[in-house]
Amino acid sequence: MGWPPSVNEPMLMFARAARLFAQAMPQDCQLCGISCAGTICESCKTDLPIRSESGCKCCGQIGDEQSLAGETCGDCLTNLPHFDTTKTAFVYAFPLDKLIQSFKFNANLSLVGMFADQFVASLKSGSHGIGALPDIIIPMPLAKRRLAARGFNQSALLARDIGKQLGVKVESRGLVRVRDTPPQAGLDREARLANMKDAFDCGQDLAGLRIAIVDDVMTTGATMSDAARALKKQGVSHVEAWVIARASK
Repeated sequence: MGWPPSVNEPMLMFARAARLFAQAMPQDCQLCGISCAGTICESCKTDLPIRSESGCKCCGQIGDEQSLAGETCGDCLTNLPHFDTTKTAFVYAFPLDKLIQSFKFNANLSLVGMFADQFVASLKSGSHGIGALPDIIIPMPLAKRRLAARGFNQSALLARDIGKQLGVKVESRGLVRVRDTPPQAGLDREARLANMKDAFDCGQDLAGLRIAIVDDVMTTGATMSDAARALKKQGVSHVEAWVIARASK
């Protein structure tokens, strides 16, 4: 799969070990601290904001009559993203946001398995079942500076676990970040779109393939849209955004 060994391989091994340990030994719940089997106790699992509404059929946003009805939302009608549809497991809200931040910024890799499991479960529990699987799963790449500082790409770890469960190939080099953009936090939708313009490239021939891009959180979809643009430039026929959580308006 071409993982850069100096950065990803130790983290992949650590995440795998953390999953096995969580399955074999009692843990302290990541939210309330009581002893439990797994990373989150059964009581706290009921507090997680699992996605139950369909949302916009393109970006997954929930917030207006169109998106609630499973149609295309107003934002996508005005500025259609380059990806075709979004699939997600959670709403980005408390206490799920706390867990994702712990995963990304504190290297809490014991959460990888729980996130991947819930995402796969959400695919299988959709109104039409799991549907057609993509030909390839590609993790959202990080800028080199951010990857070096963090030591791992959270999307790569999620993609690896999801791909293994679904039996779909994960290609870590299918998408390259060619521009180190400023952080998106604090920017409005228009500024995020401008910030991410031409930030990604793809040097592979992917003509006719169906691709899923895995990321942890989608806010406006600007990052995902530019990544999908780079893939479709290489002939990809269909791009799905697979995100653990979707932020609300």
